[in-house]
Amino acid sequence: MAITRVWQAGAEFQDLAELTYSEATISSTKARTGTYSFRVAQGFDGPYKDIDALVEGRYGFAINHNGPTHLADTAAVVAIANAGGPVYVVEHVYNTGALVLMKGPTHASGTPLGTVTSATFNQTDTWLECSVQWKIGASGYFVFRVNGEAIFSRSEDNTWLSSTGVSRVWNGRYDAWYSNNYWANYAYLDDMYIDNTAGEGSAGVPSGIYLELLRPNGAGAAADFTPNTGTVNYENVDESPPDGDTTYNQSDAADEYDIYDLTSFVLPVGRTINAVIPVAYAKRLDAGGTIGLTPVVYHASYGTAEGTAELPNSGDYAYLKGDRFTTRPGGGAWGSADIAGLQAGYKSEGV
Repeated sequence: MAITRVWQAGAEFQDLAELTYSEATISSTKARTGTYSFRVAQGFDGPYKDIDALVEGRYGFAINHNGPTHLADTAAVVAIANAGGPVYVVEHVYNTGALVLMKGPTHASGTPLGTVTSATFNQTDTWLECSVQWKIGASGYFVFRVNGEAIFSRSEDNTWLSSTGVSRVWNGRYDAWYSNNYWANYAYLDDMYIDNTAGEGSAGVPSGIYLELLRPNGAGAAADFTPNTGTVNYENVDESPPDGDTTYNQSDAADEYDIYDLTSFVLPVGRTINAVIPVAYAKRLDAGGTIGLTPVVYHASYGTAEGTAELPNSGDYAYLKGDRFTTRPGGGAWGSADIAGLQAGYKSEGV
């Protein structure tokens, strides 16, 4: 089975709409990749993301914190649940510095499953790469890692959490889980992603995942969509955050392409390109319409590759999840030299 990307966010859009809900803010004080991160203030609800339920999946994120504050209080690091239902939650305890894994419907009635003091996680003002990997079922598992090290690893019947899988991940206090969210002033989150890992097992997760945002900055190989203002299509989709109905490009027919040149990026030494993921912020004007969007990558040396069509929401803008192009058009691994000629966009297609 292939691992498929469900969602990712890195705050570079400067738009909290990437999340389902959050009392976080967009901050440029600290960022692991790019310029921005999501900042969670002491005592406020952390961000969460709702997805279609995954029986097997993983949630990765980078966190930068200064530890919990207030004697005997806790800060919720990460939780997974079926929305509104029981949870697995990892908490950081102030007076011991320990990480505690708990399960239960609420904090008051939760059951501790394990306690570990992690010198790695107790590093403050440092970006830490964390991940949760799960399988829900009679032969289920739950694994929480920090910088690749398995802090909690359980194999158990965890059907108590859900019969359908995990449909919500979050960082911080929220919902029926009344954990305190007492980070010392702030915690910062960046480079967040959710993958469907059906059939892949719990052997591990990739390390060193970074999300780099490349924005449209020039005309590409095609400009078939109709701009609502001006005559240069890429100028209607290059702003951050998106400006909604102020500037946009529109298509009402199938098989039209809008492809854009992209900002440059220098691949740091030692890193490789795992995937190119076009992301559109789009909506349907006709509730009964069947014109969807197919992500496209293009390179003059290799041609065009197309993903899977997705039907945008009716009436409200939302980010389409896009496809992970793990190889360049025609096959072969992406190389640092390919970035200079990379273009991306979308094709209108009947769905």
